[in-house]
Amino acid sequence: MLSEKQIKFVKALYPFTQLNYGQLNLLWQRTTNSSSKISSSLISKLEQKKILMIKQEEGKKRKSRYFVKQFDIVSAYPELLEASKIPEAYRHETRPAYKVKEVLNFHDEALKSLVIQTLPTEYEALAFPRVKNNINGILVPDAILVKNGVITYLEYDNLTERAADFLSKLPRYLYEAKQDLEKKINLVFIFKDETVQLPDFVNTRKTSPIPRMIDLQQKIYRLKTLDQKPYWEALKSCPNFKIYFLTHGEAHDKLEDLLEGKYFQDISCKKPDQTEVEEIQITKPSKLKKPITIEKNKPTSRPDHSSTDKYVFE
Repeated sequence: MLSEKQIKFVKALYPFTQLNYGQLNLLWQRTTNSSSKISSSLISKLEQKKILMIKQEEGKKRKSRYFVKQFDIVSAYPELLEASKIPEAYRHETRPAYKVKEVLNFHDEALKSLVIQTLPTEYEALAFPRVKNNINGILVPDAILVKNGVITYLEYDNLTERAADFLSKLPRYLYEAKQDLEKKINLVFIFKDETVQLPDFVNTRKTSPIPRMIDLQQKIYRLKTLDQKPYWEALKSCPNFKIYFLTHGEAHDKLEDLLEGKYFQDISCKKPDQTEVEEIQITKPSKLKKPITIEKNKPTSRPDHSSTDKYVFE
């Protein structure tokens, strides 16, 4: 038999399909509010119940990866689907996978690790939609998290997507938000930066994504809605919908607070005529700090964003 705390952890496992030992341990600590590591006896018990399955060729070591058997979890706890707060348009894509995808990619691993590190102790729903295509005209986000009734869509930008493709998502999310003005929605774009550190990947990013964030923000003010009205004006008239831009390092520090409902200034509070002046400010080198030399294939520690916080809309 599993204890109440262990059952809570098993339910928290459901959205994930593959986790390494470090991620398992961190997920245990965050969802059970525990400072102790996950016990080997619990892992063995979950393996016996076929909730976890270790990749045999890796052996039991710290970086060992475990497959999460989503069907077995849902079979034991059907309320996971019945009580889901995930919007209907995405429920089909968040049901248990028939087969776990064994090939990992940087994008999904970076987002998954970030979510685990910032996951609130209590939340209503978490999902990682598997199919990234349009459902009823709405683009599927990379992750959906519901906390206190507020729906937060997470989009992870690897900095490889064309600006046109990126911007095409915004009118669709705004359209959804306008369908029910009582429903609070956050859309959080997280931009890959040089701070991302993953056990099985080398981060080749050596510079800040701030210039791309500024460029996209400026383009938003020239964007049109689906009915060809200025997007920025429509955004101002939809107070239940907020858009945030965060670098990966900033999200690591601030995403948990945002999910907990703490106030952050979103992009609709920014005036279009301010962007040109502020862009000049950010391109000026700081006189107080010497440039940081970044070693090849060695991610830097999280940078000091004190001079650019205006761009993450805190």
